[in-house]
Parts: sequence; C-alpha cells; structure tokens
Amino acid sequence: MYEFTVTYTEDIARRSVHVVCERVIRRLFDWKLCTAALVTIIGLVLSHSTHELSWLEGAVGALLGVLVAFAIILYRTYLRQSLGRLRRMKTATGHILVTDETLTVSTDLGSGTLPWSSFVGMSEHPGFWLLNTAPVTGLTLPTRDVSDDVLNFIRRKIGAVGH
Repeated sequence: MYEFTVTYTEDIARRSVHVVCERVIRRLFDWKLCTAALVTIIGLVLSHSTHELSWLEGAVGALLGVLVAFAIILYRTYLRQSLGRLRRMKTATGHILVTDETLTVSTDLGSGTLPWSSFVGMSEHPGFWLLNTAPVTGLTLPTRDVSDDVLNFIRRKIGAVGH
C-alpha cells in the first residue's frame, strides 16, 4: 500500500487535455483516410482552380470547416471542464491511496476508488500520466514528487490488466 499527495497545476491540466483531444481525433480519423481525402481535395481544387468553384468544392470546403470547428470545440470544451474543476478546488492537491486491489483519489471536490481492472491502459508524459479507464477517458496523475517505487507499482498494476 502506498499513500502520497500530488499537486495539480494549470499546465498539467492543459497538457492533459491536449493529449486526450489528440487521442480522440486520432481515434475518429484514421490517418490513411485523412491523407487520401486531403490528396483528393487538393487535386479537385488544383484541377478547377481556373474556374469558379463548383458545388462539390464548396461542399468539401464546408466539410473541412466543420471538422476543424469540431476539433476546436472539442478542445475548448475539455479544457473548460478541466480548468473549471481545478479552479473549484480550494487546494489543488489530491491524496492518492494505492493498494493491491484499488486506486483511490481524494480531493476537496470528492473522491473515487477504482479497481485496477477498471484501467485499460496508461500513457506517460513529462510531469503527469494518464491512467485510462476507456480509450479516451481516465485520470490525470501528476508525477512530480512521486517516488519511482510507486510509479513502477502503478505501471505494473495497469500493465497486469492485460492491455
């Protein structure tokens, strides 16, 4: 069993949101499909660049605009939620309790306990880890001042789930 305290910061919240949004976008849009669509769009625009725009080119442009707007709205929504939670905290700290069976996070906003089987994976980033409970959701764990023993324990527990 390990107990420790972590400190949440605006920088970690922003970088965590960036990683999650990038993951969502990659999950929704396969890079091969996006590349093929981009090449097709460039070809259409170049082949008709001496003429007025056709309805097809307008539709493609509108679709691209919607996709860009979707990405921006997604990012802003996640960021607003994350920073909102951070700002509602009286102290931006979390108390973490790690046992062989569970991980518990407690802040002044509430607490939650998850069994290790709830995690589907994790990703390590400078200063924080994302502990995923689904492909695009999870917990942000600041890693500054957390001992290597604890981090290795968490890594083993989430890796043992088989994902």
